[in-house]
Amino acid sequence: MYKKSEEKSQWILNLYNEGGNLFNIAKITTSSRETVKKVLLKFGIDYHKVEAEKLEQRNKEIVEHYKNGKSQLWIEDNYKITRKTLRGLLKSIEDVHYREKSEALILGHGTTINHNCFDELTPEACYWLGLLWADGHHQKPGNQYGIELCLHNDDKEHLIKCLTFLGSSRQIKPCGEKNCSRLRINSEIIHSRMKELNFHNRKSNWNFPHVDLKESKDFWRGCIDGDGGVYNYKNCNGSIFFCGHIETVVEFIRHCSKYVGIKEKLPSECKSSNYSIHQVHYYGSDAQKLAEYFYKDCIISLDRKQEKANNIMLKEFQ
Repeated sequence: MYKKSEEKSQWILNLYNEGGNLFNIAKITTSSRETVKKVLLKFGIDYHKVEAEKLEQRNKEIVEHYKNGKSQLWIEDNYKITRKTLRGLLKSIEDVHYREKSEALILGHGTTINHNCFDELTPEACYWLGLLWADGHHQKPGNQYGIELCLHNDDKEHLIKCLTFLGSSRQIKPCGEKNCSRLRINSEIIHSRMKELNFHNRKSNWNFPHVDLKESKDFWRGCIDGDGGVYNYKNCNGSIFFCGHIETVVEFIRHCSKYVGIKEKLPSECKSSNYSIHQVHYYGSDAQKLAEYFYKDCIISLDRKQEKANNIMLKEFQ
């Protein structure tokens, strides 16, 4: 009897060393789980302590993989863990940023993005926010937190510059409009930051630029590049105009008066528009002052408008 007992104990130990778990070992050896644990303890193996250490090590590996960008699906497949258990683990760790759906989608497509690119309102950040204010689209929350920018194909290189600023590897694709291209990113963090700066999912609500933006000439240059114009015709001494919702146009006029010293003027309604859009035009020496203010030695601008602004700066006025 003693010999059989020793043989069974050795059998239990061998099964454990081969990777067997408590349930399977008990079933194979027709023993109770308590008996298996006692046998292992006789060999110096505290089953619960060892399993707890294994679980802790496994969780450390999972968290490290997640921090390094592995998707939840990859972790589930490789560690045979349920989504509910994984989510609970990740949310229980303080220094782990739990990725929302939009971020997970980006990882799933193998793309990257700098989610904090608008945290600091640098001149370049303000410029791109201005262009997005003029030509961008801010999807409502819950719809993958999408942000889009659509430009004419002639300005496709400018979209590439925007992607570089965003730190994104997304592809530029054809837009629904003829001869246009668009970039699209998905980021809840950027989406929320833009909402803080008065961007809305309904373009008709983009009326009042945030106080941190409306004092920035880089922001307004982005707006001009998007919804304005710089002209240098042969029979014209130069022209700069801007159009948009009346509240935005009034803020633009105020900015030009405050920082460039140009006399304030009343905006006019764009009769060709189906929306309540207004515009303001500046000509001659006023246009030259604005060209120098907005485009001289600027950090970023639309190439074709920069070229026209440079020509306006070279004109001589009496």
